[in-house]
Amino acid sequence: MPLTLYQEACCGLSSGAITASIGVPWLLAHGRVKAGGNRISILQDLYRKCADEGALAAWKGGRHHANYTILINVGMLTPYNRSFNYFRESLGLSEDGSTVGAGLVSGFFASVCSLPYLNVRSTMMSTKPDANGKSPYSGFLDCAIISLKSRGPLAFFTGFSRHFLKTTSPILILWSCLEAVRKSE
Repeated sequence: MPLTLYQEACCGLSSGAITASIGVPWLLAHGRVKAGGNRISILQDLYRKCADEGALAAWKGGRHHANYTILINVGMLTPYNRSFNYFRESLGLSEDGSTVGAGLVSGFFASVCSLPYLNVRSTMMSTKPDANGKSPYSGFLDCAIISLKSRGPLAFFTGFSRHFLKTTSPILILWSCLEAVRKSE
């Protein structure tokens, strides 16, 4: 029995959370090593961070990376099977054509899910505090609401074409590899 759309979204959410919990410490360690200019490895940085501050410190500061990863996965995984089956059965495309078509749909939805988050986060990070040192936003949701009221809903999708191309390329590769593995089995 095929999964419902809700179940597919939950799978995307779960896989995004698992991916983030594994990948975020490595990403943060890479950033620290690169910014530090020293020649220690990512493994050494992770070991030092955990030894000095405890194991949970490896995830410290990675909330935004984790949220982004979860949004990408939800947007990528939820529409893939349905669009693959649509291209294959309704439009009569070949398996390769269906994979590319479904990959483009998947990349589109991954971009739609993640770009508003990136744009709000960029707005928050680029905003300077006032003379008293107070930010004009009380939090992420406040920034999103103020942006929506002042610039409209399309402001959340500024830079969509560039983000779509950047996001969709690895997604197409991922789905092509998955279908190649499925075919070989």
